[in-house]
Amino acid sequence: MNDHDDELQPPTVSPNPLNISTFPQSNSFTLQVMISNPNEQKLLWYGDKGETSWLTLEPNAGNLEGGGQQEVNVTAEEQHDFTASDHQSV
Repeated sequence: MNDHDDELQPPTVSPNPLNISTFPQSNSFTLQVMISNPNEQKLLWYGDKGETSWLTLEPNAGNLEGGGQQEVNVTAEEQHDFTASDHQSV
């Protein structure tokens, strides 16, 4: 078996989980998370926020070389009421 036959592992996100319910509800805020590629091969990643209109990922996709990392800004808009029923991780 060679390296190309190995199954690719998903990228990792740090911090994980990203709990936004603990942040102020009166302001927009941006958190920085790190996307890491645990593989030796290049990996294409995509951040899916579903139908969450109050959340922005910048960038929301990218290519990571093997072992590489990329910083992503996660912004939550101030109009949203962050309650425990909301998503707790990105």
